[in-house]
Amino acid sequence: MFKKKPPQLTKAEALDHIPVKNPEVREARQGDYVRLSYPLPVSPLVRSIVTFFSKRPPGVGLKKLELDAVGTHVWDFIDGHRTVAELTVDFAEKFDITQSEAEASVTAFLRDLGRRSLIAMR
Repeated sequence: MFKKKPPQLTKAEALDHIPVKNPEVREARQGDYVRLSYPLPVSPLVRSIVTFFSKRPPGVGLKKLELDAVGTHVWDFIDGHRTVAELTVDFAEKFDITQSEAEASVTAFLRDLGRRSLIAMR
């Protein structure tokens, strides 16, 4: 009836995760920037309604996200091997900010990418 919330991770556990890019995401480079194109998810309810009325499943649309230089830097460092902690260290050094500022920025960015299904964590 009620969904159980997943257990909260400690900071150390969260930083030990490894972000992995969704293989369905396409990258287009424009100088120092990256434009990501990814499939728009269609809910089962919408799929069944469209299929019922049109007798064929709906096509999958594409969404696009353009990353600035900072987002592009983090995106480029997601290689399926580096942990979140390693990404934050690199980010702090590259942009000359404190480790705690880097952790806040990088984790917020990764959360947003995760919500959009552009990355997963392992």
